[in-house]
Amino acid sequence: MAVQQVVKSVTVKNLKVCEYMSEETLCFTATVYVDGKRRGTAENRGHGGCTDIHPFELMQELIEYAATLPETQATLSGGKSFEYAQTCESLVDDAVQAALREKDLKRILRNRILFVDVNGDLMQSKTFPPKSVARWVSPEHLAKTTATVGAVKVLNAMPFAEALVEYAKH
Repeated sequence: MAVQQVVKSVTVKNLKVCEYMSEETLCFTATVYVDGKRRGTAENRGHGGCTDIHPFELMQELIEYAATLPETQATLSGGKSFEYAQTCESLVDDAVQAALREKDLKRILRNRILFVDVNGDLMQSKTFPPKSVARWVSPEHLAKTTATVGAVKVLNAMPFAEALVEYAKH
């Protein structure tokens, strides 16, 4: 089966994570979307095995698409990095991680001020009521907030897509 069109994005929705069952890998189920269209499902049982992708046609399409991509780089917690060939599984797993990162950022921005300090470190304030966070990052208070916390960038004041990119860097 040949890829008829170039895949632009693989995303997941309806992500359900079962933390208590995650042993060696993340235990999850999700709906897989390719270029914004629902195409199938993915799941991982959390015991170190592969991510299962259904239906078979979706898996085949993702295998063929992954073969056209360059190697990607990953960094281990100790700072050591390595490159690997992308697979259908890595495409889905990366989409799952991106969805989790987006959910995490939304949760943090709701009641904390998230900022990059002068040293380039990502920092967050103590917990505030959401209305207070909105006030502190409003245009009239943003300069005072930036000076108070020593921020170079305040993620709460950025468009969400830009804040997500900045958050992913850290």
